Amino acid sequence: MINQAINRLRNLYSVKWAAVAGALLTAMMILAPKSVAGVLVLGVLVSIFVVSRTVALQAALAHAARRPENIGIALLAGVILVSVEWHFSGEISYASALNTAMILGGGVLSMLWWQCAESIPSSQCQEIGIGIAVGVSLGTFGLWVAYGYAALSGDSLWGDYYYDPLSPLNNSAVMLALFIWPAVTVRTQLSVWWMALLVLPTLGVLALLSSAAALSAALIGILIFVVRRVTGQRIAVAMVFILVFIAMAAPYGIKSSSVAAFVPTKEDIASNSSALAPSFQHRLVMWSFVADRIDERPWLGWGFDASRVIPQEAYRLAPNMEIMPLHPHNLSLQTRLELGIPGVLVVGILMIAVLVPLTRYADSKFISGVMLASAIGWIFIANVSFGMWQTWWVSTAFVLANFMRICVRSRDEV
Repeated sequence: MINQAINRLRNLYSVKWAAVAGALLTAMMILAPKSVAGVLVLGVLVSIFVVSRTVALQAALAHAARRPENIGIALLAGVILVSVEWHFSGEISYASALNTAMILGGGVLSMLWWQCAESIPSSQCQEIGIGIAVGVSLGTFGLWVAYGYAALSGDSLWGDYYYDPLSPLNNSAVMLALFIWPAVTVRTQLSVWWMALLVLPTLGVLALLSSAAALSAALIGILIFVVRRVTGQRIAVAMVFILVFIAMAAPYGIKSSSVAAFVPTKEDIASNSSALAPSFQHRLVMWSFVADRIDERPWLGWGFDASRVIPQEAYRLAPNMEIMPLHPHNLSLQTRLELGIPGVLVVGILMIAVLVPLTRYADSKFISGVMLASAIGWIFIANVSFGMWQTWWVSTAFVLANFMRICVRSRDEV
């Protein structure tokens, strides 16, 4: 009797702490996005621990090695490492490429707990999921406070900025737009009113902040979710293959006459005479520059992380404005620019391996819809913002996948 009471007490505290941990980690990632890399490391440790308690770790790794998405990740890591050999300048070391490959490997390890065995009980996943939803609410509240401070004072609550006091909040807005999906998955078990109280303040603050990418990702996610809810799996699969085609054909799309007509000149940018937003003007000019560089090395690309060192001084848009600051801000273009045809093929295969199973996930249109919305939201943002190899951004993909799985499992439908 005493032992049973002790075990129940332990279970109670473990569940409570799981919910608290979910809330704190989620809020921290939204308000301090770079912390997501640390959350991934924690996820790797937790995943290995819980798997080792239920199945042999060696068997789990062997099973994971046969999963299509993990094979795609391994191929991508391989192309990254090999591409150092043909890097145009030789300034990139194997250490940098190995670091990125290790992040990808860590992401795979973080998913062992659900890829090889459902080793976390659904009841505990439910508590963690509620914690995630609370964390999203806390993050939303924090962004409302930061927005209010900027609106009233004309200054940023945290971070440096050039002209827009809201710009330091852009990364946080992106994280909120992505992590709203696992939170919604949990909240819908309660009532539509709870979901409204979560979603409406989130969309409201995203509409007021400066990140068009974050708001667009949220709206695109809603569209994907609605389409999946009202149509069949074939339509969803067709959407996936269209998305993969667009990603692989991105360099040719940028150079097409219909897009080229909107690319502003240096004079347009200097005079700000274009009707397009300044950030979008810069994106178009940068992507046009990248497409031209792709034409110079179309087969194998310029080598891993070459975007940082490709000569571009002659193309500077202004004395204080590079044409491509550090990277193309576009996953599809950066893949083709640096890893060439091999990289594009591997990323295309990886997208299919990840997205197609989501079109029939758990035979539930709702779950399939939220999973596709979160994954395609990440892909969309990766194609308009951030660098392909940024540690925190790569980590976000894996943490988001794990959080989605936790919240889906909390529904006890899989």
